[in-house]
Amino acid sequence: MTWLTRRLVVSMSMPGKYFLIRILISSSNFFFILDTMEIVASFKEKLDGFVYAQIIYELGVKFGKCLVIIERQGPGETVLLQLKNTLRYPNMYYHKMAKADVLKTQKQSKFGFWQGANTRLLGGNHFEKVILSGQLKIYSEDVISELHTWIWDTDGKRRHAPGKHDDLIMACTMGM
Repeated sequence: MTWLTRRLVVSMSMPGKYFLIRILISSSNFFFILDTMEIVASFKEKLDGFVYAQIIYELGVKFGKCLVIIERQGPGETVLLQLKNTLRYPNMYYHKMAKADVLKTQKQSKFGFWQGANTRLLGGNHFEKVILSGQLKIYSEDVISELHTWIWDTDGKRRHAPGKHDDLIMACTMGM
């Protein structure tokens, strides 16, 4: 176990809890860990995709081989491929594609989360609802900080304020 993984595990020691890891790898790489309705930890640091895959693998195994949801676009694909093909992580999220393959009778599934305008809107709406209703408890100062700059823009879209980020929030919305 790497020093970084040990540091995160110590800060999250919560026996008997079910964990779900949601990861959005962007230009400011990070991953984000959720209990069913409690944000218990967040992590934000620029790391190589292979290092991320190893950390995610170790944390996932440590917390009961929990479901790992990783955004597929951009650098997240490197992490996904490493987790699936090299580390063989057993519990990764598969996204059902909207259109069925013409050659097959059922919808196709692809590993990783595919973020789009629709999933961003629906996930954002649900995230806002569970926050306002008090169903979601947030213990991460980083997430709370991003919420202070999460706005409705003049074009009617929810996003981060100019010069700010919403990476942690977007990781929260995946799978909601």
